[in-house]
Amino acid sequence: MANVGQLQRLFDSVAENNGCKTWNEWRRENSDTKIDLREASLFRAGLQDAKLQEAILKGSNLYGANLRGANLQDAKLQGADLKKSDLEGAKLQKAKLQQAKLQRANLEGANLERANLEEAMLKGSNLVGANLQHAILIEADLEGANLQDANLRGANLQGVNLQGANLRGANLRKADMEGAYLRKADMEGANLEGADLQFAILVEATLERTDLREANLHGANLREANLQGSNLVGVKNLTPHQISKCRNIENIRYLSKKFLIKVEQLTPKLLNWWHKDMIKEIQEISENTDREGWTGRWIKPSK
Repeated sequence: MANVGQLQRLFDSVAENNGCKTWNEWRRENSDTKIDLREASLFRAGLQDAKLQEAILKGSNLYGANLRGANLQDAKLQGADLKKSDLEGAKLQKAKLQQAKLQRANLEGANLERANLEEAMLKGSNLVGANLQHAILIEADLEGANLQDANLRGANLQGVNLQGANLRGANLRKADMEGAYLRKADMEGANLEGADLQFAILVEATLERTDLREANLHGANLREANLQGSNLVGVKNLTPHQISKCRNIENIRYLSKKFLIKVEQLTPKLLNWWHKDMIKEIQEISENTDREGWTGRWIKPSK
């Protein structure tokens, strides 16, 4: 249970309607005091700019709370109810938000660097421009979330649900997205350089003008994915079968330097894609190689 004295002090400060000024002054004077507000009811509380760093807020009710600009660095928010809360510009570095309920929360511009959001529920949340570098989002639910221009560099997104999410212009460089569910996700202009997309579901996803250099696409499902203008230089483990299932492949800039192909894998769609002289060259080289196929040089699509 929450520390009754601390909770009352916070309530009194909120009642003053001055941006938690009294609470913040008390915290500055008592910086070594452990804040315990676990399971507290702070429903729709006005906590803007509140100093709640390192506070214990496990299981607390913060539904609809105003936490704009609040300092929640290293706070323990496991299982907390933050649905429809306003966390715009909040400081949440290294916060523990495992299994937290953040559906339709506003986290625009929030700093969540190295925060733990494993199994957190963020369906329909606003994370535009949020900093999620190296954050843990394993099996989190981000269906329909808005992550436009968010920074997810090096984030762990294994098994995450990003169905229908907006990831336009997002930075996902070197992110671990193994097994991620990205059906109909919009990643136009996103940076996925060096990302691990093994066994990811990218069915009907928009990857237009996406940077996929050095990304690992082993076992990824790209059926009806839009790859128009995407950059696949040095992409790893991409097969002709995967490419043949995509849309708008005629405008891909480059394929991998080590693109494995066999003549029998050249589908009508691929045959229409490459230059006729390139197909002839593939066939000629294949006749002089073993049955396992060959490692081709860079293959450029037709214009």
